[in-house]
Formats: sequence, structure tokens, C-alpha cells
Amino acid sequence: QGKATKADLQLLQRLSNLLPKTSFCGLGQAAATALSTCLKNLRSEFEAHLTGNCPAGVCFTKQESGEQ
Repeated sequence: QGKATKADLQLLQRLSNLLPKTSFCGLGQAAATALSTCLKNLRSEFEAHLTGNCPAGVCFTKQESGEQ
């Protein structure tokens, strides 16, 4: 919905660190690994999307819709 903030990104980082230690199943652990890898390797993409920009040009952004 385009309402994420840097605090949300920080929360995702904390969760990706916490889930492998607290998940009872491999699925939870694997999801955390995938999230952690994305945050590590694609952080600039996440941060760009926080400002309503899509570097790859594939997302419908607030700028394109005329939203403030």
C-alpha cells in the first residue's frame, strides 16, 4: 500500500535475525534466511521503494499514480 517506513525495514531485519533462533520448523528458518539475504543484497532496492521509487521500473509507484 506504499506506507512502509525505515522502521518497518529495521523490523524486518530484526525478525530475520530472530526467526532462525525461535522457529520450530525448517520453513520458518528458511523464510528468515531468504529475507535476510534479500535485505543484505537488495537493501538499496528496499530503501528506494520506501521513497516511492522503483529502480527496476517494474512497480506501479505513488509517483505514477499522482499520489502525494
